[in-house]
Amino acid sequence: MLQNIYHNTQLLNRLVKIALIGVIGTALFFAGFYYFDRYVNLNNQSPLDMGTTDLELQVRKNPDDPEPRLALAEQYLRGHDYPAAIEQAQQVLNKFPDSDRALFVLGMGNSMAGNTEAGIRFLEQFVALHKKGPDSQNDNALQTGLYYLGMNYLRVGRSTDAITALTQAVTINPTDADALYQLGLAFLRTGKCPDALENFKKAALFVPDFAEAYQGMVDCYTTLQQPDYVTVAQGMQAFSVKDYQKASKLLSEAVKKLPKESQAYLGLGLTNEKLGDLPAAQENLKMALALDANNFTATNALERIQATLNQGE
Repeated sequence: MLQNIYHNTQLLNRLVKIALIGVIGTALFFAGFYYFDRYVNLNNQSPLDMGTTDLELQVRKNPDDPEPRLALAEQYLRGHDYPAAIEQAQQVLNKFPDSDRALFVLGMGNSMAGNTEAGIRFLEQFVALHKKGPDSQNDNALQTGLYYLGMNYLRVGRSTDAITALTQAVTINPTDADALYQLGLAFLRTGKCPDALENFKKAALFVPDFAEAYQGMVDCYTTLQQPDYVTVAQGMQAFSVKDYQKASKLLSEAVKKLPKESQAYLGLGLTNEKLGDLPAAQENLKMALALDANNFTATNALERIQATLNQGE
């Protein structure tokens, strides 16, 4: 039986965005591909320290040892050689049906290769296995598996199942902006705009230039027939894609129509900063904080701008 090593899994920065066709309309949405680190010792070397050639040699020397074969499968997965990763992991799973590492690689490899149904099948098994763990509420590997399971459900139009998986993912990691965004999409596709908006807003809170999340807000506010809020979301979207002149125009219009909407002032303040108008940025960020004292993005931006203004005195 393989030892469970997934409690050592660490999520790294989002490295790749993958465009997926939406179930409703033609809008694209994106997901991060989280790479994973493994602490499997092979002759006192971790797989990350060993090249593919070295791992292939280890497998040839010890074809019945699952550890080097799994390490090789993970290396292939990191290198985007999904068929090779799937082949190696499947050989392990044939002998060790409860291998969580093999299930994880098979789930991820098939998902990334576009074999969505196979990805779902293996990730469902992986998630079911890891939910039984004693520390499942802090299990980063489980969170990653749930995230991709939710992504796959969205791919095949199973939005309700996606909500279940992604809700569990954000329970484990409430600051995962990508998972929050995908959860927002799942709610949007089931016609639950208020829930969708809540998750889009949370995603944007952690990633203030999350253009796709603002597009989700535009879609929700359009459905809810709230044109002034559409303007706010469009302004934030323009800010996210660095169209600061357009952002300034839209957000200046928004604060006049919605004088108590903190996001409009936040966006305008951030836009003022990018345009080099620091006094205006300071004024609008103060307004944002007067309306939402706990907005850490506004707090950090205001501190940064005030420090710059004080240096110029």
